[in-house]
Amino acid sequence: MEIYGKDDISFFDISKVGTNEVRIYFTAIAETLFYCPGANFSEEQGNILIEFVRCPVNDTCDVSYPAKRDDNGEYIVLESTFATLGLQH
Repeated sequence: MEIYGKDDISFFDISKVGTNEVRIYFTAIAETLFYCPGANFSEEQGNILIEFVRCPVNDTCDVSYPAKRDDNGEYIVLESTFATLGLQH
């Protein structure tokens, strides 16, 4: 499974939602043949590493945290039970 590198994803809002969730608004680079269906994560020493999945447009890719969209753009919602969030690339 391909993932986006840290230079391929832009974050424009990261905020706490309720008591145990974090909402991350993001934009992936514009590509004709790929899209970002959401993110997966791995845990290391109490920290969560986020991997934004790069999926072919004619395919579906399984993700732990599917991308959602509202008037402000695309976002994912993560449980915030971890000490630190980091981007895996």
